[in-house]
Amino acid sequence: MKTQTMLELIFPGALFPKEETVEVNSRDFDSARIPDGAFAFQFYDLITQSATCEDGTIIEHERVENRSVKYFPNAQLFDLSQIESMGDEFRILASNMRSNDWPQVIRTRRGNFQPFEAGKTELVVLK
Repeated sequence: MKTQTMLELIFPGALFPKEETVEVNSRDFDSARIPDGAFAFQFYDLITQSATCEDGTIIEHERVENRSVKYFPNAQLFDLSQIESMGDEFRILASNMRSNDWPQVIRTRRGNFQPFEAGKTELVVLK
């Protein structure tokens, strides 16, 4: 059995975010290299188990464990009243917040907005 610590980087995409995964030595996000283009990241452990069949075929099974919260570097947290006060340009976001019962959203360092999920997301300041 082999365990690797992985860093999943999340970038803006056309319709859905793009993800890139790299292996890292630790879960220390201050020493991890988070590209400026990534608006969020999270860590997880990739567990690989191998077995050899009688005919010599090697079978590998991978599973993900210990997924961290999703970190949003250098982002800002806004509640509905703040979004509403930002003007007509943000009315669709405010409507989405009401419809989806999002009490808060995150404006990422790339300028896009993401729902804030207590216990699943965390804002961090990178050095």
